[in-house]
Amino acid sequence: KEIKNMKLSYNKAQSQDIINTNKISINPFTYIDFLSDSQISWNSSIKLFRKNFVVTEDNEEWENKYLDFEDDNCVTVNSLSAVLSAKEFNKKIGQSVTFTAIMPPLLKQYNVNFGLSFPYVNFSLSTGLQQKTKDENVPENERWKKNPINESISISIPFFSKNVNFTQSCSYNQEDDYWESLKFSLSWNGVSVSFLNSYATQYELNRESGWIPTEKDFKPYSLSFSYTPPSKTFYRWFNRISVAPSLNTSIVYDFLRPTNSYFIFSPSITFKLHKFMDLTFSTTSRNSVLYWYFHNEPGDFYNDGGCFPFNMFVDLFDSFRFDKNSLREKSGFKLKSLNMTLSHDLHDWKLNMTLKIEPRVITENGRKRYDFSPYFTIGVVWNPMESIKTTVTDKYGEFKLE
Repeated sequence: KEIKNMKLSYNKAQSQDIINTNKISINPFTYIDFLSDSQISWNSSIKLFRKNFVVTEDNEEWENKYLDFEDDNCVTVNSLSAVLSAKEFNKKIGQSVTFTAIMPPLLKQYNVNFGLSFPYVNFSLSTGLQQKTKDENVPENERWKKNPINESISISIPFFSKNVNFTQSCSYNQEDDYWESLKFSLSWNGVSVSFLNSYATQYELNRESGWIPTEKDFKPYSLSFSYTPPSKTFYRWFNRISVAPSLNTSIVYDFLRPTNSYFIFSPSITFKLHKFMDLTFSTTSRNSVLYWYFHNEPGDFYNDGGCFPFNMFVDLFDSFRFDKNSLREKSGFKLKSLNMTLSHDLHDWKLNMTLKIEPRVITENGRKRYDFSPYFTIGVVWNPMESIKTTVTDKYGEFKLE
């Protein structure tokens, strides 16, 4: 039976197709400088022949299918697009209008995108209309669907040798008449802040039942802060040995369920011996009790007793206190992964070894415990040859040989 199932799976995975792909592009204003980016193009992809393995209750057989425009799976691409683009002042200012149409036998769809570009500023606005069904029994006004209106603007301004980047985007659902999302983000020199307003299910907190979902509304969804310091490499021994520390941090505040806010802390360090070996150590910790640092008074509705220290950075330090188990276990920062990667250059060959420790909860005899069994991966790759992968799956994870 197992052999039969393997053969069946193998046959189902087989595909023997002859596909015809076409693309035609016309640039009608090639010799007019400020209109030279304008273009009309047509793309199509048609399956001229298909051989599929069909399984029924009574039989299993191969089925041959030829070109048939009434078959929905025959034509996979049939689109026409037209771009009218104008650039002025040495291409520093540009405007463009793009029309895109998906044509029969596919479900029809028409989209339009308007774009503006200025020094440091880019703006776009898009919307469209798409066909939901070809069924002529469905009323005409129910066969079509309005696509959302999507708007975005990005601003990039030099500031102290780095660019300050500001982006804003929003989406409005025309079909059901509501705002789907509104996002703002600001970044500079490795620091990034973003705010998201979204149409989502709201929640109310009940002491006995926890978070109870209520109606959907367009309200603040999340506020995030992340910091990645500029990378710096330190060289030693005639620049043959290098050390490169790195850090990634992010804090996400959940407006809907504040107790789901979290902080991720991921440091790493890479040792490199020139043309011989790269060795990287990295770890990732996650704090999912971020909210308690700010609601830690006894008798508080969210926290009866205050079991976490007020200072988040002290708690972060305690998570590395291997000399005191009580402080480390009490810390809100929990280890998510501990990694070591070794890469050895063998000229035409490359040896890669990875050791990963990722705590996981295992239930045995009705009791739960943490398992810290490491994952070990080793691979030898011949550079001129594509990788060959073998995967062996055990009870808890995967062992990969590449």
